[in-house]
Amino acid sequence: MRWLRLLTVAVLALVLALSSTHNAFATINSVSLEPRCGPPGTGGILAVTFTGSVPEIQTYPDLPLGCDEDTEVMGCWFTVPEGVDRITITITENDAPSRVLALDVPRPTVGGFIEPVNKLALLSPWLALIGLVGCIGTLVVVAKKHRP
Repeated sequence: MRWLRLLTVAVLALVLALSSTHNAFATINSVSLEPRCGPPGTGGILAVTFTGSVPEIQTYPDLPLGCDEDTEVMGCWFTVPEGVDRITITITENDAPSRVLALDVPRPTVGGFIEPVNKLALLSPWLALIGLVGCIGTLVVVAKKHRP
């Protein structure tokens, strides 16, 4: 029975050690995007700091990226195209996706103005309906009382 406990502890230790090695081999240190994401026609800069091999960057939809690679920093710039609701940026290292950024593209606003609401004008049809139902109800009750 003791060997079964030892085997269980050894297996759990092995699983714990293997699960923590993913972060030990990671080469991407940080990812930043400035500005976060603007309306169509605006540009953005993606900065990736890394150690080791140069990561691969893919976008969906496929956007033309202009990238500068340095020894530890990679900067990519892009322009938000028309008709796109969301941009997904996948950063891949060692043939496995390690970071995924999903950016919602804000819609440009349409012109207009804000006007305060006239509450009485908004509620007056409902108040008239409530009054009419009350009057009809009162007439029905009075007519039933005076019937011989």
